[in-house]
Amino acid sequence: MIPKKKEAISIYFICISVYIILSAVTIHAGVAKGNFYDFSAKVKYDFINFYQDNLSRDSLQWNELSVYPKLQLMNKNAGFTAEGFLRKNFNYEGRSLYTMKETYANLSLEHIELKLGKQIINWGVADEIKPTDYFKRYDYTDILRKEEEGIFAFRATYQLGRANIDFVWAPVFDTDRISYDHKNPWAVVPRQEISFTLNNEHKPAMNLEASQFGLRAGFEQSGIDYSFTYIYGIDRLPTFIDTQTVGIVEGKPLVEVIPFHERIHLFGADWNKSFSTWNFKGEAAYVITEHPEISPYFRVVLGIDRNFSRFWSNTELYVLAQYAIDKFTGKGEEFVKKNGVNFNHLFRQAVTLNFDMKVSETYSLHIKGILDLEKGGRLVQSEFRWKPRDSVVAYIGADYLDGRDETYFGLFRNNDRFLAGVRLDL
Repeated sequence: MIPKKKEAISIYFICISVYIILSAVTIHAGVAKGNFYDFSAKVKYDFINFYQDNLSRDSLQWNELSVYPKLQLMNKNAGFTAEGFLRKNFNYEGRSLYTMKETYANLSLEHIELKLGKQIINWGVADEIKPTDYFKRYDYTDILRKEEEGIFAFRATYQLGRANIDFVWAPVFDTDRISYDHKNPWAVVPRQEISFTLNNEHKPAMNLEASQFGLRAGFEQSGIDYSFTYIYGIDRLPTFIDTQTVGIVEGKPLVEVIPFHERIHLFGADWNKSFSTWNFKGEAAYVITEHPEISPYFRVVLGIDRNFSRFWSNTELYVLAQYAIDKFTGKGEEFVKKNGVNFNHLFRQAVTLNFDMKVSETYSLHIKGILDLEKGGRLVQSEFRWKPRDSVVAYIGADYLDGRDETYFGLFRNNDRFLAGVRLDL
């Protein structure tokens, strides 16, 4: 829900107080004083209409207002960043949210950068399907327009010539934001008129026993950028979800939903290489899950992209194609089938295709698609943008899904929708 004015003032007062302390420490350490601040904000309004088979009979509308205030406080070697996220859904309160996307302090020395606090960490080089991109939290209450959110972590990045080492320690664990409410068309349990209770006894406790660690070593040699990764973590999306009927409430079944989040060991690599105007990249991960019935699995994403600067007249076109594999090495496939759609494993083989066409500085078209090669499921997202001014963007678009009942795309195939909105950069 939207915070009261005094709550928002309190947050920014804390930001300023932390910065004053940080500045005092750095000045005491002999760092030259050169303080300044920057405040910006992004405001977005979205109108979303779900068709659900028959627009006139069973349509569902969302009207959402989102605000992203951002404050940066910096001096020569240190800084503090705080970005909030306020979202009000006027039709479905379950989507209304207030949180901090990022709130961290950073200190830059000669070869090392330190960050402490809630931060967004991007690992990997692929697009959308990223096997090694673990240290990031997502809001899946709208699966197709998911929001990125940071996690609380300590991060140290050491840079030496063409090599770098990135270490992350996340002392507490929190899950991705997902919905179990049947009123939400993106709920991860079947949409039906039921009552449910959420049992979080298998969610890791908020203590140091749920710590996660990650180490990523990157190199550049002969025009190839490549990295190796190890992560000791926990599935941020449920490893699997168990449901059972526990009673009747007002004539409706009462269903207990029990998400399980298991420990994982991830061994990964990614690479990026350009040949003339083409760019080749990929990611691979081998994951061991600490669960007796789930065998290790591997994920591989191979991609190629190119930017055509003069595709037609002054039109620019960016194209990205990817091939993705998600395979179990043993009995894990049987376990997933027994427990229904698994949101950590949406397909076994798939291709994705992205088109970004910039007709002018004012108009652009963006199309994204994914095809499940084994089950035939598919997703197409399109968006046309109009930018009359540098700080204003208006857009219209549509999302289309289809697939078999037992697949991810089939589960949400009635969620085709039209959307329109406007964004202001202040």
